[in-house]
Amino acid sequence: MSAPKKSRMEHSPEVQKFVEFLKIRTVHPDPAYKESRLWLLDYVADIGLEVVVDKEYHPGKPVIVVKLPGTNPELPSVLLNSHVDVVPVEQDKWIVDAFSGHITDDGKIYGRGTQDMKCVCIQHLEAVRRIKDSGTKLRRNLYLSFVPDEETYTGHGMGLLCQSEEFKSWNVGMAVDEGLARENSDMVVFYAERHCYWTDVTFSGNPGHGSRFIENTAVEKMRKLVNKALDYRENQRKRLLADACMTLGEVTTVNVTMIHGGTTPNVVPSEFTVTLDCRVSHEYAFEEFKNLLKSWIDEAGGGEMSFIASSNNDALSSIDPKDKWWNAITGACKKHSVKLVPEIFPAGTDSRYLRAQGIPAYGFSPINNTPILLHDHNEWLGVDTFMRGIDILGTVIRDLANVSG
Repeated sequence: MSAPKKSRMEHSPEVQKFVEFLKIRTVHPDPAYKESRLWLLDYVADIGLEVVVDKEYHPGKPVIVVKLPGTNPELPSVLLNSHVDVVPVEQDKWIVDAFSGHITDDGKIYGRGTQDMKCVCIQHLEAVRRIKDSGTKLRRNLYLSFVPDEETYTGHGMGLLCQSEEFKSWNVGMAVDEGLARENSDMVVFYAERHCYWTDVTFSGNPGHGSRFIENTAVEKMRKLVNKALDYRENQRKRLLADACMTLGEVTTVNVTMIHGGTTPNVVPSEFTVTLDCRVSHEYAFEEFKNLLKSWIDEAGGGEMSFIASSNNDALSSIDPKDKWWNAITGACKKHSVKLVPEIFPAGTDSRYLRAQGIPAYGFSPINNTPILLHDHNEWLGVDTFMRGIDILGTVIRDLANVSG
């Protein structure tokens, strides 16, 4: 009997590394950060990159940063950022083990993190390996960061790294972070992101027996707020659908994500708490939407609002054709016949910490002709798309690190 035909995956060391990384369960609520750290340190040592940070700015949350020196280190540097953590899975909803890195006969790599964002982590490293092995010299210092806890919005990774003395010493001029897949032949690059408000609103009211018509209950107040929020959500949805040129990042979403309250079926509780996930477009100032939300709560009868997480993402990175960074990114993609579409990111990424410091940051995952599956069941990425992404990012990285001025 003849041996089975080897797949492209079996012949590609880049895909092999990707699969290895997917198998490391850096999944919340207990990410395997120690295993990930050791694996990454071996990986960058094999490439021959200098480790400039290997530490925990927050206990149990390791950060790794490596460097490829440039010929003109006095120039502002380029940073390539990746987060290593991934969101939980509902394994019974997957067709394969979510941490197996399974590759199908038609070339789909399945696994949590294939799109968000272990693909880009490996693509950055393999693109830099090719640059280094080719003997190509870059003008600017190039840094690659691998951070924890992006998915939890805590700031324990990039948020703390940005505040460190090490980071300040690198004179970062611009950064590249994660983006999203695109379902058509274009690729999308993100130059900003919406404000984020995650908030609990707790309402108090009269308690009593579940058989009675009790007035002024907590749940009645909560219902009024929920109705306001969902009515607003529907109006924003209609705005989005009515304008083919409008993107999700240009409207505001308000979603009810959790409701808590009650102790037993036959007692009307004295408190109910509703959690809202609000992603606010740049048409609102930070405080403006906060005041709108407060007005809804007041109209509902009054409640206590406590923020779980919030961010004021007012900064916009330039997409002016004359901007040197934007021109380098778009020019590099043109060399691969890739049309870039600039958008505002609809959710949150680590780029917000960089933009807050005045550093231009662009979210770019070189994935097209692929459904958007981040945080979804059966997340996958095509082998060919993954490999082409290394080629594209190699050109982007080289051109950015060689920008003059």
